[in-house]
Parts: sequence; structure tokens; C-alpha cells
Amino acid sequence: MSRVEGAVAPRPGAPAPRTPKLSKVLRPIWDNTYGLLVDDGQLAIGAIAALAITWLIAASSAEALRENAGWVLLVLVLALVIANLYRAGHNARRRTG
Repeated sequence: MSRVEGAVAPRPGAPAPRTPKLSKVLRPIWDNTYGLLVDDGQLAIGAIAALAITWLIAASSAEALRENAGWVLLVLVLALVIANLYRAGHNARRRTG
């Protein structure tokens, strides 16, 4: 068995190391976000497309539209998320009933 330099073995009967409460909150958020973006390929492709559309608007449009490119990205991402939630709800309803 190899030992890690500087590692301290826990005492027998010592309580397990505590995880901060914040990590208990952030871990499920990260897992859900990761699952949304990686497991659902259409959502990931849509997010990349929304970024590409926003980049094209910011790079090649008039100044007034360029200043509002962030709002365009927000609207595109919200529409994408709403469409994905609708589709997920429809699929869940079809499976259960």
C-alpha cells in the first residue's frame, strides 16, 4: 500500500469529514445543469446555435442592434429552455399515461 506524502490518516472512531452546507446545495445544481447540457443533445446544440446567432448579430449588424445583442441571447436561451421544458413535460405525460 502506498502512502501519500503529507497525508494524515484519520483516527479510529473519528467522525467523517464534514462537507460544507454550500457544497450540499451546489452539487445538485451542478449535476442538474450538467445533465441538462450534456444528456440533452438538442438543448446543447440549441445553446451553441444561440451563441452563434448572437455573435453574428454583434459582429455584423448596426450599432443599435449590436448594443442589444445580450438581450437577443437572453430571449433565444429562454425560448430554448421553455421549448425543452414543454417537450420534457410532453414526453413524461406520454410515458405515464
